[in-house]
Amino acid sequence: MRIRTIRRFSQWVIPLFLVMAMAVRAGEPDQGDRAKFENLIDRIERIQTTPGGIPELNRRLNAEIDRAEQDLQKLDEDLESVKKRFNRIAQSNSRAAPDHWAYIPPVSPAIPPTKFEERVRNPIDSFVFKRLEEEGLEPSP
Repeated sequence: MRIRTIRRFSQWVIPLFLVMAMAVRAGEPDQGDRAKFENLIDRIERIQTTPGGIPELNRRLNAEIDRAEQDLQKLDEDLESVKKRFNRIAQSNSRAAPDHWAYIPPVSPAIPPTKFEERVRNPIDSFVFKRLEEEGLEPSP
């Protein structure tokens, strides 16, 4: 039974580790990481061949899983903290937002009447002639 388990481990799990390592390190793998990974595989193979190797491997893997779960829990707590800070900042900024000119929808002003209506060719002319009237000036002929 033990030999069958080791054979299955060598046949299925180690190749899976290799595939996962290559997937994580797409592109040019770092030689240092490759050496670390090969060292890990060597240690796993040594654990398999020693008495009580598989239970020891299970114990170590479970310890790593527990550590990873604790790290994930800390990450979740950090993420919640960041979300709270972001919401607090967004709420403080939203109080000032309605007064800011960027949040006021643009509206077209009413076209002012002018005494030079016969010379108006487009709405902008009305604004120009109205300003000339206010300044007491006449448009040039």
